[in-house]
Amino acid sequence: MPCNQPIYDRSGNLLGVDGLDISMDTVIDEMDIPEIAGVKETWLLDDSGRVLVSSEEKGQKSALSTSGNKTKALGVLGIPELEAHAKKGTTSGFVEDEGDVLVFARFKALPWVLVARIDSLPHDL
Repeated sequence: MPCNQPIYDRSGNLLGVDGLDISMDTVIDEMDIPEIAGVKETWLLDDSGRVLVSSEEKGQKSALSTSGNKTKALGVLGIPELEAHAKKGTTSGFVEDEGDVLVFARFKALPWVLVARIDSLPHDL
């Protein structure tokens, strides 16, 4: 997962670009929430509600590479209420979907939203 940021001087002139690549499996490992029972899947969404990465992608090899300068096509979860919260900038909350609870929280430093699909039964929700 490439992370790039342009760097500008005080006058707004581009000085350069800083970047780093992070392994998708490393990102997925950091999305793990073992202390909460019943977590089925986790996602990182962008601020438009599109899926950047899903925990179900762990161990999958991507056909994309930095050499071709291609980016991953971003899909949506298909949960309009959750996507609306992402677009609106809601800091945190939850929505219900198919008997599960989707808990979400926005990162302060990045325009991303972490979402966890949790089975409501272990929590008597």
